[in-house]
Amino acid sequence: MPSDDRHAERILHGSAYERIRYRNALTGQYSPARKVRWCGYLLLSGSLLFPILESLPGPVTESYVGADPTSAPLGLALSVLLFSLLISAAGVGLLLVATRAARGETLTEGEAWRLVGIEDACTCLGFVTGAIGLLVTVSVAAVGLLGPDAVDRLLAAGVNPYLTVGVPVTSATASLVAAGAALALFALASLVGSSG
Repeated sequence: MPSDDRHAERILHGSAYERIRYRNALTGQYSPARKVRWCGYLLLSGSLLFPILESLPGPVTESYVGADPTSAPLGLALSVLLFSLLISAAGVGLLLVATRAARGETLTEGEAWRLVGIEDACTCLGFVTGAIGLLVTVSVAAVGLLGPDAVDRLLAAGVNPYLTVGVPVTSATASLVAAGAALALFALASLVGSSG
């Protein structure tokens, strides 16, 4: 008699890949396609850098940036760009796992373990390293919205939120890359489908 619990059913009667991934705490609860959509949401948070910097109060811009913060080559922009690329790579890896698993081919136990391992690695890359880095970067950018005193407190702690760097990456570029990557992942995730 089949179980009403979808996860139990997959563990008992699913493919080798499903049995392994649903026993695995890190990957089993959510499908790769759902994780790809979450990568897209994280990327959308990265696209907030431009509007945040555009909204900085005049005293913060004049005192700490010295130029238009949306066109200055800030370390924040470079950071958002790098973490966006990292999350995008994780999303693409998860898409490849979802595509391979959806083929319907019978996988050996070893192939299934490798696929689950890749899914785990992409999950950690996107949702631990990428997400923390991107969300911290956007949060640091938003400190200036609280005024010069908040920026002074960060500077006293040794953090310069509006440090300029020698790499010509602007917040507009970083935000566009993050938004474009998010839209691409949303579109690709919808093609793969969402089960689980």
